[in-house]
Amino acid sequence: MSIEGGKKLSCKVAKSISELPYRFSKIKRTDKKYQSQNSEFKDNLNIEFKIGKELTEKTEQDKWLTERYALFQDTDDSINEFEIHHLEWQINEIDIQKLELNYPRF
Repeated sequence: MSIEGGKKLSCKVAKSISELPYRFSKIKRTDKKYQSQNSEFKDNLNIEFKIGKELTEKTEQDKWLTERYALFQDTDDSINEFEIHHLEWQINEIDIQKLELNYPRF
């Protein structure tokens, strides 16, 4: 697994501080499209979507999938815990109109 980042310096700093698998990818995003390309590993994500109405009531599964406030990382010599602080996320319906996914190593 990896964490894609759109700025080389941010990826380098985050990876050196946390040992998390950050890596630089060219990322383009609009309100209807998201593209990520990593030329080193030949990974590619291209998705086009339409955002629908906001979900006013979240199910327990919605909350379980989106409301994470800790990250655990298993390294060679320890298990690291990172606390994550954020407001509860707004969730909307989504209509995926195009999806191209190519991550050959996974």
